Amino acid sequence: MNRAERRAREKEKKKDSNKKVEAMAWFRSLPPAKQTLIDSLVKIEARKENDSLLKAIDRCFSAAVFEELENLEWEDVKRIIDKSAELMLDDAHKMKNLKESLGGSYDMAIKKINEEMAPEVEKRVRELIKDGYNQKVSVKMLIEEFNTLSTAILTNAYKRTKAIVSEEEKLKKIAEQEEKAKDVSNRIKEVLGEPDKELEDALEYIFEDDLKEDVKDNVTDENKAHTEEKDNKGINTPKEIEKANIDENNKTETMVKNKNSKLKVVKEITKVIERYVQGEYGLYNIKGAVVTVDEEFAFSSAKDVNCWASAEREDLLKQMEEIKAKINHINSCEQEAIEVIETFMNI
Repeated sequence: MNRAERRAREKEKKKDSNKKVEAMAWFRSLPPAKQTLIDSLVKIEARKENDSLLKAIDRCFSAAVFEELENLEWEDVKRIIDKSAELMLDDAHKMKNLKESLGGSYDMAIKKINEEMAPEVEKRVRELIKDGYNQKVSVKMLIEEFNTLSTAILTNAYKRTKAIVSEEEKLKKIAEQEEKAKDVSNRIKEVLGEPDKELEDALEYIFEDDLKEDVKDNVTDENKAHTEEKDNKGINTPKEIEKANIDENNKTETMVKNKNSKLKVVKEITKVIERYVQGEYGLYNIKGAVVTVDEEFAFSSAKDVNCWASAEREDLLKQMEEIKAKINHINSCEQEAIEVIETFMNI
């Protein structure tokens, strides 16, 4: 409710109050017999209206309970209605006593409850919840301590305060998770680049040895071929057999090259040596031209590692943005909810 609406409401209340004053002045100006007659008629009509209102409340209340709780039987709802009637009588009696103690003003009674008694009740409810008392025991203790307030007011105050406490605990947990998320984010930023470098170093280390073996074998094959060429110089032979041993990642492969030969390779046996390299951030398994990290990720080149790391970083950044957006939304809702409570709860 904004300021303009509040002023309009106060203006309407003032008009109603003036009408009541005028009506009472007119009523007191009548002869006693007419006053008695009018008083009796008003009470009869008021009783009728009151009965009609109570019946309407019973109908609507029972229908609402049946809609929300379909498993309840009629006897269950009837018991709830009877209990609500009992609470209404108690509430009316306590409000009447409170009004009389404040000069007969209903508005003054509500103001006293909201401004003076409600904070004390909420404080006590928080203490009872903290001490581990359940609803039944807590309400019973509240009735004894705040005997000027009705059971209905105290029960609602307990449930409302408990809901606020639960929400505060949720927000506290979210704040703690936010702190943890920040810590994780900082750790990720500190560590993100290092695994990539290690993988690259591991690949370089693995394939560097194989490259050296390759070069060594090629040089040996060239020298051997050159020697055979010298030994066979002057001999006219239709076949030239060149043997080249190529060791790639500890594989031994024999190839027969002959331009005029009708021979062809019908079976080839490749021996693969498997290596395990333990790094600071994982265990690397090298088999052939593939490196597997912690039996989870497989790479065949440094480019594969870079692509994987970029995708992982992008995914983590997206998750961090989503978490940040959720936290901002929660913070906004928190402020708005507090504003609503402070503005409208005590009206």
